Amino acid sequence: MNEPLTNLCVLIMAGGHGTRFWPWSSELLPKQFLPLAHPERSLLQQTCDRVADLAPVERIFVLTNREHVSIVRTQLPQIPPANIIGEPVLRDTAAAVGLGAYIAGARFPGAVQIVLPADHEIAPDARFREVIAYTATCAAEDGALYTLGIRPSRPSAAYGYLLRGEPQPSPAGFVRYHVRAFVEKPDLATAKRYVDGGEHDWNAGIFVWRADAIIEAISRRLPEHGRHLPEAAAAHGTPEFETKLHDAFLALPRISIDYGVMQAEGEAGRVRAVEGDFHWSDLGGWQAFADKIDPDEHDNRVFGHAHDWNGGGWRERWSPRRPGENDPDETLTLGRVFTMDSRDNLVFNNRRGHSVALLGVQGLAVVHTHEATLVTTRTLAEAIKPLVTHMPPRVRTGGPVPTRRVEKPWGYELWWGVSDDFAGKSLFVRAGSRLSLQYHVLKEEVLYLHAGHARVLTAPRGGDLETIEMNAGDALHVEPGRLHRLEAIEDCLVIESSTSFLWDVVRVADDYGREGTRAAEVAK
Repeated sequence: MNEPLTNLCVLIMAGGHGTRFWPWSSELLPKQFLPLAHPERSLLQQTCDRVADLAPVERIFVLTNREHVSIVRTQLPQIPPANIIGEPVLRDTAAAVGLGAYIAGARFPGAVQIVLPADHEIAPDARFREVIAYTATCAAEDGALYTLGIRPSRPSAAYGYLLRGEPQPSPAGFVRYHVRAFVEKPDLATAKRYVDGGEHDWNAGIFVWRADAIIEAISRRLPEHGRHLPEAAAAHGTPEFETKLHDAFLALPRISIDYGVMQAEGEAGRVRAVEGDFHWSDLGGWQAFADKIDPDEHDNRVFGHAHDWNGGGWRERWSPRRPGENDPDETLTLGRVFTMDSRDNLVFNNRRGHSVALLGVQGLAVVHTHEATLVTTRTLAEAIKPLVTHMPPRVRTGGPVPTRRVEKPWGYELWWGVSDDFAGKSLFVRAGSRLSLQYHVLKEEVLYLHAGHARVLTAPRGGDLETIEMNAGDALHVEPGRLHRLEAIEDCLVIESSTSFLWDVVRVADDYGREGTRAAEVAK
């Protein structure tokens, strides 16, 4: 059993797009990079931790989208940079698996390869490694394509299914069998029939095979992949790799390894399975996440600082854990959640300082983050992909608000940051022009003169007006109620950072006839 482990290679698939856990996840930060199953480790980090005892880091490869390479390198600094490969275009799992197999086969002749997604939850890790070690032994000996089967707990149209065939000899503690059919994601009625029949397992999407065996199968089933991927793999580790990889992926059809290879190879009798008798979840959406949270006495499942009304006071709970003293913000960000006369709800609030309150509701899923809020039912929380897919790209992708130029009679503004808590912009003020004499009721800001020379008329609330000179490098703190007006003696670049009450401007005097409040302008 130990011999194949000396030649085991690992391919971690980390190319997801982040739709099922929106708005916590996004295209910029998909779920594999989030701490969904551990308060301080992402799913990707847990996946790498799980296989660290099976293969040295030089034999662990991570396939991800090109825009996520830097995140992978940050989360997995122990992996050699050359082993973290960014796919140039989306071509689904057949291209990624094929590339990994060709690279492993070329660098480590005779390699046995394990392929696993980066976004699954598995426990205990020790039993997972035992099952993988046994499966690797089998794959090395008979050259079949192995997958791990999981006994289904419910019908699901989200998983592939394995029709169990003849059992194969296996030592005590392991179950191995032929796969008579490999069915990728049937409809729900068919899935229910499979589960009721008792002859099907879920396909965990975790594969184990000899590199040469999967290469032969790809050549049989996907000749385009077999033609273009070897040249790219041969250039791995050289300056030509990125160009070769881009050209190869552009030439490939978009197809999964399940549809492209495993179904046909299963029908041909070349697929085997080993039962994975450990906890496994693909964490497919918010409902799966809710199942991980302990409910309160009203069956509410809360991620955050929870307060549930029990008739005489608030009962407090913390999830994922109560913060300790000096707990850094980077490892724990929890908002407050209040529930009263409410049952069977999922509430997620990871925005510290923000409160979410539920009164008299049942069966809701409420997800609040710094960028967006999702409100749906717990039943529909697993089915938000169509909603997210049809959203505008900016909303779906996440990340900072794009810069926006706004023309002004004195020059123009360039907005580069807006959130619930903060607004940032650059003001380009022409020489000889001046802004309104104005004050804010709630808004607080800092004006930093980055370039130019300006004169500022200012007075605190109820105080006397004074004139101050500002040169490049000077800053002015404008608290609520302070009158102020900036006049550009030279062309000026002013950087303004403020709280985000964008409507909160009262113009006392203005050279352009805009006296009054700005609330009506913002409303338009």
